[in-house]
Amino acid sequence: MFVWRLVCTSQEEIVEMVRLLIIEDDDVLALQAQNWLSPVCSYIERTRSASDGMKRLQRSSFDVAVVGSRLPDMSGGEFCRRVNNSNMFVPVIVISANKNMDEKVHALDAGAQDFIDMPDQLEELPARMRCLLRRYGRSNVTPMVVPAMSPVAVPFVT
Repeated sequence: MFVWRLVCTSQEEIVEMVRLLIIEDDDVLALQAQNWLSPVCSYIERTRSASDGMKRLQRSSFDVAVVGSRLPDMSGGEFCRRVNNSNMFVPVIVISANKNMDEKVHALDAGAQDFIDMPDQLEELPARMRCLLRRYGRSNVTPMVVPAMSPVAVPFVT
């Protein structure tokens, strides 16, 4: 299990707690997503399988989930369908390194709120996540301002 907690290295304080769950078996994609989303999130947790991700969503509260499109145990679209059928609600962004239009359409039709082609749209990921947070009741999430000393994600084990 990987968990990152955001540590502020500037004088700015984190006002809004944003909890993110990353479900991705590809270490490179997961790390890229984590690096881009660290300034937006105060808590990031990562797992490699959709079934473990479902368990974490059932026992903890997350504001957003970023889910790989091709996980070892199910597709990102299937994960979205199961989340929606279980009456849990967490906005889901599906990420993929494959530029497969059928995969994108399947995930969106299954209930994903967004789909990002990695790494081409990687820079859009924080903006799209802030948009989801505003859309689903977190209207006080503001656009990212990078301070002189940027926040740093520090890995730790729980």
